[in-house]
Amino acid sequence: MSRVLSTEQAKAAIQQIQSIINGGLTDQIS
Repeated sequence: MSRVLSTEQAKAAIQQIQSIINGGLTDQIS
């Protein structure tokens, strides 16, 4: 169970980082 929870948390963290990076890139482009 701990592995599943850690995996879900990792996915959520990666999505947040990607959204921040993508948002920053779009802000710089525009």
